[in-house]
Amino acid sequence: METIFHGKNLDKSLPCFHSLNVEGRGLFAPSLDTEEVPGRDGTLVMGKALPERVIILHFAIKASSSKEHLDTMRALNILLKSEGEEKLTFTDEDGYFLGQVSEVEAPPYNQWEGQGSISFYCADPFLHVPKSPKSGSNVTLDSKAYRLALVEAKIEATGSPVTLKNTSTGDRIAFSTPLTGTLSISKERILLGQEDIVPALDYTVSTWKGFTLRPEDTLMQTGGKSMVVTYEELYL
Repeated sequence: METIFHGKNLDKSLPCFHSLNVEGRGLFAPSLDTEEVPGRDGTLVMGKALPERVIILHFAIKASSSKEHLDTMRALNILLKSEGEEKLTFTDEDGYFLGQVSEVEAPPYNQWEGQGSISFYCADPFLHVPKSPKSGSNVTLDSKAYRLALVEAKIEATGSPVTLKNTSTGDRIAFSTPLTGTLSISKERILLGQEDIVPALDYTVSTWKGFTLRPEDTLMQTGGKSMVVTYEELYL
């Protein structure tokens, strides 16, 4: 198993670094919001949500000198640097997590060889597994995942109002004015070519930021010539 963070393979970049095992990828439970009610046995569950995930990488350093050990530690500090969340991948599974370093335990300072650990804080607890794009005016997202995430829906608009609808939930992203060109829809932005057209959304019916995908949902586009949907499976 090897570890890739921020696009850099730690094991291949550092000859003395060896990934051993990973803690925190197993069973996962929601956090419950509970309230005590006077005169009532137990508690009242008000809600629940998935908490953050902390992934701990256990590694070994096998250096042949004090200088090689120190050089490896300094190079590792650089490889682990990030301005925020970055992709974290382990080569023994498909997909990636989004995380950043939150804690480290260094190998013994007075030994050339030793073991340590790196903790990655993942505010988003899911393992993201990219899937092959699907095309058509009606696209069913066959999956057994916990949840799905829309990466992008590309629709070739041909001069008519365009709507992207999840026929399973009723969520939709709609434009009441005619559009021409390549319409690109994601959670972060909506572009027509290179132009931001979020202000042109029909907000009376659109649920852009609340647009959700579930396994087996069907997406339908109207008003366009064709559609390509790129999405990810989310696993706990």
